[in-house]
Amino acid sequence: MHTPGTNLAFVRAMLGEFEAYLLSDELYWPLDSSSLKLPFPPRLTPGRLALTLDELEAQSEDMTPAQRAECRKLNIQAESIQRKWSAALGRKAAWEMHSRLNLWKAYINDMVENADRADNYAYEVQQRVIFERNTEWAEREPEAEQSLQAIRSVDAALRSFFKAGDFIWDARLRSCYPRERYWFLYGVPVLNDGV
Repeated sequence: MHTPGTNLAFVRAMLGEFEAYLLSDELYWPLDSSSLKLPFPPRLTPGRLALTLDELEAQSEDMTPAQRAECRKLNIQAESIQRKWSAALGRKAAWEMHSRLNLWKAYINDMVENADRADNYAYEVQQRVIFERNTEWAEREPEAEQSLQAIRSVDAALRSFFKAGDFIWDARLRSCYPRERYWFLYGVPVLNDGV
């Protein structure tokens, strides 16, 4: 997880460009790196915004009072944009679901062929989390239904070698990702050991 200050800067930058992004033909929108003072800032997508807001929620106790106040303002701004641009957001979210599905499917297939790739699971699983976070916004999009059907077969493949266990990300994020919905964050893939 990034620090609360870094996550606030990310959200500030993302929301500053969110309306232009929603009206664009881009899925992975490059943020202005000069304001973030990072060589490789994250690309803006609906799912990336959601994950960063989740991190901020999980970091609430680590924030200063001023950071908490800014976080509340940014959440209100995000909700306002989501309401105003719900149709455009739904289309972007469905598009991102399709993209994240392809990345996740490629990773699962690669892991089956090369068990060493399982070492990257805690990082790669963000594709599946982002897919899931987008389902809320894309529920009315016909394209989302195709991705939802396709993810079932990818999930079934993962479950065939998945060992349930503890939450694999920072423990502060556990409340953002309940086991029932985000089962893939509660355990690890186990290949080539007879399981």
